[in-house]
Amino acid sequence: MIKLITLLESLNNTTIVYNGHILNDSFKTGAGVAYGYIVTTAMSAAATTVYDNTAASGTVLFVIPASTAIGVYQFPVGVQFNTGLYASFAGTGTVNFLYI
Repeated sequence: MIKLITLLESLNNTTIVYNGHILNDSFKTGAGVAYGYIVTTAMSAAATTVYDNTAASGTVLFVIPASTAIGVYQFPVGVQFNTGLYASFAGTGTVNFLYI
């Protein structure tokens, strides 16, 4: 647990809250590495797609499944991106994206 806390403290942490409407957001421009996400309010029945881009197109990096429960979701290895991070989603919930 100490290793996880140390890792989380060293990462940029962007919170995106969405409630009942479609919200798309480019929250990182340029290259980096995504390490996972934290769901702090359970997701509704709507998936979230994260792209390596500044728009909802291009390479899909990962998908947060619909109805994801509150928790910390770490990738086994970092996911590299070159252009940026763009989240395309609908529904309700709160997600913190972890990246450097």
